[in-house]
Amino acid sequence: MGTSGPEILEVFERRISDEKVAKLWGTARVRFDHLTFPHPIRSEDNKIIKQLEKTFASEGCLDEQHGIPAVIDASTFQSALDKSKVDVERLRIDSGSQPLKLKFPEGIRLECLHGQHRILAARRHLPPEKRWWTVDLYRTGEHEQTNLPIKRLTQPDLGDDARQSLREGYGYSSNYNDGIIFRQLRRCQVAADTRGEKRWRAQYHSDTKDRDLTHLLKRPVLLRALDSIIPVKGLWKDFHLGSLDIFLTMKCDELIAHYISLIRKTYSIILKDDSNFMEKADERTVKAIQLRAPGLSKYDFEFIQKGMTSGELFSQIRNVSKREDITSTLLSIDYLIPSIYTLFKDLRFLRPAVDAIRCLVPKPAKRTLLETLYFHFEGIGSDPSAIKIQIGEHSYSIYSGEQSQFSLAIRQLFLLAIRHFARQAGQREIEYSMFRLAELAQSKGFSSEQIDALLLNNPYQKMVLDLLLRTLPTQKPADRHSKAQALAKDLQNLMSALSSTTGKDSHPWITVAGSGAPISHRCGPAAWVTLTSDNERDSDDLRHIFFNKMHLRPVDLQRGGKGVSSFFIKQSIYLAFFGVSTELGQSNIWLHTEFQESHRQPSVNEPTQSESAHQPSFVESRPQEDVDMSFGESSPQDVEILVNQTAANIHQQVVKFVESGATISETPYLKDLVNEQARIIADAGKHLSTLQGQHFLWHDCYNTLSITSTIVVVVTSLGSKNNLRVQQGNKYRRVHERTPKSLPSNRLGPNQAADTLPHKEASEVTSEEEL
Repeated sequence: MGTSGPEILEVFERRISDEKVAKLWGTARVRFDHLTFPHPIRSEDNKIIKQLEKTFASEGCLDEQHGIPAVIDASTFQSALDKSKVDVERLRIDSGSQPLKLKFPEGIRLECLHGQHRILAARRHLPPEKRWWTVDLYRTGEHEQTNLPIKRLTQPDLGDDARQSLREGYGYSSNYNDGIIFRQLRRCQVAADTRGEKRWRAQYHSDTKDRDLTHLLKRPVLLRALDSIIPVKGLWKDFHLGSLDIFLTMKCDELIAHYISLIRKTYSIILKDDSNFMEKADERTVKAIQLRAPGLSKYDFEFIQKGMTSGELFSQIRNVSKREDITSTLLSIDYLIPSIYTLFKDLRFLRPAVDAIRCLVPKPAKRTLLETLYFHFEGIGSDPSAIKIQIGEHSYSIYSGEQSQFSLAIRQLFLLAIRHFARQAGQREIEYSMFRLAELAQSKGFSSEQIDALLLNNPYQKMVLDLLLRTLPTQKPADRHSKAQALAKDLQNLMSALSSTTGKDSHPWITVAGSGAPISHRCGPAAWVTLTSDNERDSDDLRHIFFNKMHLRPVDLQRGGKGVSSFFIKQSIYLAFFGVSTELGQSNIWLHTEFQESHRQPSVNEPTQSESAHQPSFVESRPQEDVDMSFGESSPQDVEILVNQTAANIHQQVVKFVESGATISETPYLKDLVNEQARIIADAGKHLSTLQGQHFLWHDCYNTLSITSTIVVVVTSLGSKNNLRVQQGNKYRRVHERTPKSLPSNRLGPNQAADTLPHKEASEVTSEEEL
């Protein structure tokens, strides 16, 4: 995944463009009798035909934009040249506004890739003697034995990608959905095809859509993000310009870009970053796998396994070995597979929280919401050990890491807003929630007139004044107000004390008995209406929507069955926008509090090894984000520069090997030195992983650190059964490297498979007997 989406798109478009130029015989006018449409994009639609009739009647039908593409083999082409008494060079020269008429022998039929409705409409509009149509002729089949003078036309047949591009690129005669139009428009812009860009944009038969498109094209963060997933064709059906109001007005460009980066990375992982496969990702497959977590849910696992086995999923990818690779990777994904559809739904999940947070600062003009918040962020000092993390409504813990204060503060603001505003509330509840949000914002270092105004509207004081007015109606207002201030403070302290002594909390559940949350309740506001006892379940989830719980890894969550839990749904939506971090989620490392739980022991309700064979290892498969939202010391406008600088600076540092919180070794960030130190530690019977929990073998240490942009390696003892399997895998790999012929092939195979599966540990594919 080293290449960005726009770069992949540019390379793909250049390759397709070069192929179309190389395979084009020329342009000619051909009689209708020779044109056929064996594989029409859509069935005949009389409404479209009548619309085209009106267009032809008012504007004519000889404009080159109405031309259609067709494929023709060399021998047929040669016979047409002979019959018409022209040569191929003449045909190319005269392929302008008045192409030559090319006559074919009787019975010859050309395969047209597009334009069925145009020809049907033209048959009604034109008299028989004028039924000639402009056709771009592309070569197909072999022709080594012909006398055609152009050597480059002996290249292979017109490829599938070029054919599909031609089918799509000639689609100006019908109304396509917004996503297809936007995708084609951006492809034309990347290819500097001004004429094509204008034609596709003209397909938006709405001033509102055209206006929204103009606004979108001026939002570089969003545009770059969308460009990155243009190669994945099947995603775009659910992109609706009519829904861009929420996409644009929320001003959450960085969060949306992060979500889209997860979509891109997910499909890059599944499809091996292959642009050909991305083009073949069909709409049916995207719809079927979205919101599935096959690495976590037995039901999702079986659904996807069946679809891949039957060929229903990724039906256009037919290579058996490639399908097996895709299946293996797809089944290992242990987070909800995102898509454009889920993005728009989840924006509506986040919108109430966004609307509440926007009340903390002035209305942004050209800035995004995060940029505006950063502008009003003063911080709380330079000592990172002084940062308090909210782990309950009135409970806090101390953070001792290097994550930026702004990044931590933003996440906590959004989590509080999600808890308090995700569901409809009364006016009093809203006033209280806004007061709590303003309190938290001020404590985290935000400052604005809006925050000050909200803090003056103290709900505790209102409550006490109301009580005093009812119980002491004869007392003077000034006396009531003086007493109310002290009583309100006492009441606030009492409520804080009560909520801080609710007892020891447990980790939330990631799986539950039964089928778990249905697909329809895995995104958007519907995530708040999940299981049968939804009110109790949502209330239970609310107490877990805090920083320390939302960044727990799958390994740290309780498992109680084979279906995904409602908490997992809410956590997945949050992480899709905000992402995991190189430190977040390591609660046993960086959260220091007397109420901290000890490491969780396996639950008696967790599935056994045989029951969870479909599940991935405890390594989280979720890709790491590359959209920086922390800003740090830089301006919010410099997000992209900051990411690049971070990646460059890493290579000037040293790699730390940390065990039980202590650094046991440091080595310069050089491949040979890093891998050698990793080998020494692995030989000592230790296990290696990233801070995110991604396990790896010693020889992959440097590459893993480079990919995850981190400089810390977590070292653990290999005492458990799972870790012993990883140790055995390390041992086999080292022995194999030193004496490649000393081990039988039936022993190497399983361990090699374990090393190459992107999201599986060796423990999942190595049997007990092999150990």
